[in-house]
Parts: sequence; C-alpha cells; structure tokens
Amino acid sequence: MAHERPHRQPGDLEIGTADVFMNREGPPVHVVEHPPPPQWYLRYEKARPRLLVEMVAECFGTFLYCWGGMSNVGSLLSVAFAYCVAILLALICCASTSGGHFHPAFTIAFTIYKGFPLRKVPFYIVAQLLGAFVGSLIVIAQFHEPLTHITHEMEAAGKLREIFTPLGPASAIEATLMPGRNLGYVFFNEFMMNFVMGVVVFGILDPTNVFISPTNGPVAISLAFFLVIVAFSMQGAAINTARDLGSRMAAAVYWGHPSLVFPKKYTALSVLTNIVGVFFGAGFQILFLSDTKRAITTGAKQMLCATSHGQLAIDTSVPGITRVVSTAPLARTVSITPNSMEKQRHTGSHGSFSTRTEEA
Repeated sequence: MAHERPHRQPGDLEIGTADVFMNREGPPVHVVEHPPPPQWYLRYEKARPRLLVEMVAECFGTFLYCWGGMSNVGSLLSVAFAYCVAILLALICCASTSGGHFHPAFTIAFTIYKGFPLRKVPFYIVAQLLGAFVGSLIVIAQFHEPLTHITHEMEAAGKLREIFTPLGPASAIEATLMPGRNLGYVFFNEFMMNFVMGVVVFGILDPTNVFISPTNGPVAISLAFFLVIVAFSMQGAAINTARDLGSRMAAAVYWGHPSLVFPKKYTALSVLTNIVGVFFGAGFQILFLSDTKRAITTGAKQMLCATSHGQLAIDTSVPGITRVVSTAPLARTVSITPNSMEKQRHTGSHGSFSTRTEEA
C-alpha cells in the first residue's frame, strides 16, 4: 500500500514492532522513517464515513472480546484470564477509533453522563451485537467437532435440555443456568457485578484520578473484568448485553431450539440487568467519588496534548471548569469539568470538545 521507505541509516531499527519507539519520550532510539502514505489512501481516508469507521471499530473490538474469551474452555481462572486479555487487546486496538465501548450498557451510560451523541447509540449497539454474533459463530466453527460430538451424545442419551445448561456444550457459547435457580439471586449477582464495573470504569476514566494514568486505563479495566468473572461468574453472569444476546443468536443458528436458547425470564434478566447496574454504578461514581474542584492530572493533559499536536493553552477563568484551548491549525477547544473530559462540538474541519459531544 505504501511507497518504499526512505534509506535506512546505520543503527536505525527496521520498520515493524520497533515502531513503538517512534515519537516517544525517553532515550533516543532511531527507527527508520516510514514513507508518506500514498495519495489514494489519503483520498480514501478523507472520503470514508467517520461513523462507519467507528462502527467497524466497535464491531471488531466486541468480536475480539467475545472470540478471545469464549475460546477458552479450561478452568474458571483461565477463562477469566482469556477475557481479561481479550478486553485489553480490544481496547488497545480499537478504543482510539471509537471510544472503546464494546458494551451497550457503557454506550448508554456515556450518553447519559458524558454527552455521547444520542444519534450514534443505535449504530454502536448494532455494531456491538454484530461483533459478538460473528465472534460467537467463529468460536463455534473452530470448536465444531467437539461441540457436535458432545451434542450428538447428549441427544442420543435423551438429554436435550441439558445441552443448554452449565453441564452442556452450549454453556461454552452462551450464559446458562442450572434449572431451578432463584432468578432473584441471579439478578442481584448480575446487578452487583455491573454496578462495581460502572464505578470502576468511570473512576478509571476520571481525569482527576491521580492513581491511574491514561495509558494504564485499559489494563485496569481488563483486571476489573477479570475480578468479577473469577469471583462471581459461577453464580451466573452475562455482564455484557452484546456478548449475551449475540452469543444466544449464534447458539440458535447452530443448535436451533430457540425456546431453550432464549429462556424468556433469564434472557430478559441477562440482557437488561447489566444496563441497570452500569447506570447506577456510573452515577454513584459521578455523584460521590468525583470532584470538579480537583486538578486534572498531568497524564490527562498529556493525552490532550497528543491529540492537539502539543499546542495547548490552559484557561481556568471559569470556576470549576478547566478549558484546554488548542492553538494548532485545526484548533480545538476542550472544556473540562474534571470528572469528565467529554468531547464538545467540533469547530473547523475536525471539531472541538465540550460537555456535549456533537461530531460530524
């Protein structure tokens, strides 16, 4: 796609993984420069719909989250670790493009509390559901032989319903419950896991939080998911509406029997409870654990500088609000109440930031 790179000087590291050292602080490490992108790619980049790119990022991130997590059929610890790594990689690969929601509950929470555009919500949720559905189908395809073998054995033994319990092969794909479980207890368990996740994620994203740097955020979020899966998933856990509903749709495609794949009460509980839990958890963090009078951390300011080519001016003339004004050619103004760092209405060709996000 690209033209040939410039001549490599003695001592320069070759293009590849060494690119991680480019344009970073620290001891000088010389990496051979990349060639400029070809004109056809620049024209494509300018013409492609921004919302479509964000949907692709959400779709692939949710795909990676589901595909990586479902692919492990070992112990609970190894399953939790697989989900942890999958979420970490999804955030690293896709969050800079779409914001890294991968979860309808967080898309809704970002809309309510951080001004994420309402018009984007259905597109993001559709992309997340599609990513989970495709990821689940691919896991089924990769494990087709053992899944088919176990399914045929259980059907021959007259244990059709057990296929869709924690003792059956469907439990590797979709969230299942043992018959007779108290749904009130399952609801409480699901609510508490997602309440805590809402508090933790919004706490990590708080730009005044001095105990976490922006670059460590994905690691901390992944470890939080690891904790709730290890500690409480044995009691029944869906955690993510997209993962739960997408995997059920894939299971229905493979096994059929929609009445067993979509048990009415438990499906409604698993799909909706995490939205309620994250909503209250995020609200709890904003109401009781954030403070607009705290200063924005150096790391948060550096992240803003990175997106504004380092040309920023800080304006604190309005009490409780820090304005970060970019003097770059594509000037952006960021108004920040230190418990949020929400994007604002765009100005110029690429926009600006404020407490409400209105993107082209």
